[in-house]
Amino acid sequence: MRYVRADKKLVWHHNDYHAIGYRFEWDKKYFDRADGLIFVSRECQKKFAALHPAYRSRCFFMPNILTREQVEARARAYRPRLPFELARPGLNLVTVARIYFATKGLDRVLDALVRLREEGLLERVRWLVIGKGDDLPRFRQMIADRGLEQVVYPVGALENPLPYLPLFDAFLLPSRNEGRPVAVTEAQILGLPPVVTRYASAAEQVEDGVDGFILENQDQALYQGLRDLVLHPEKLDRAREALRRRSYSNQEDIACFDRILRAVEQGGEGGDAHDFGGDAGV
Repeated sequence: MRYVRADKKLVWHHNDYHAIGYRFEWDKKYFDRADGLIFVSRECQKKFAALHPAYRSRCFFMPNILTREQVEARARAYRPRLPFELARPGLNLVTVARIYFATKGLDRVLDALVRLREEGLLERVRWLVIGKGDDLPRFRQMIADRGLEQVVYPVGALENPLPYLPLFDAFLLPSRNEGRPVAVTEAQILGLPPVVTRYASAAEQVEDGVDGFILENQDQALYQGLRDLVLHPEKLDRAREALRRRSYSNQEDIACFDRILRAVEQGGEGGDAHDFGGDAGV
């Protein structure tokens, strides 16, 4: 912070601060120099302020800003080629995430798939995983060890993964913890129902059973949720229809940022009074 020449300084938090394992005693000196701490999730903001009430007056909420036009343009950038045939009919899943088990939880999906195979349901499932990370080699080995090479396809990182998303039935994010993942909102804009575990901001992004599905953050719930969607694909059809009706205007989010800047300039307090961001925002 001391290297930034500015009258006012803001710190952005994109994660569930304590759930991800950050050390407050290391960061405190930077927070003390900041005029505002911005959280992309209301729940993450509230949790941080409750644990550190001395900073409550400087805590603000503002979601990530995306434009529908930008997301849709990126999704049209090229014609994607899949390394496998989609299951038709079936449950075709796609994930865009860092391959890091401690937060993203991709490892526990594999055991759920093994259980589906035991029930004779796996032939109806395909899962494309886009991303890289420290656990990618281990993830590939776990897939091989479980004999899932014809079901799970980790293709590594892509500069622009969005053209692949519209090919699939659902966007899967089995995270152990999250802030407010942009990838979920991108999937929604492209009409892809998200299937997520209950991380801090899940209910802020997804209306469970309406435009997506929130599963309890447990291995058993993940298995049961995937099994339910394999057996009842009509639930995804209804979610897609709900997404088509959803508004993705970000004007309130932009206005929210303007209000935060004014509040910081005036030395105003955060907390509930600065729980900005309209319901129209995503």
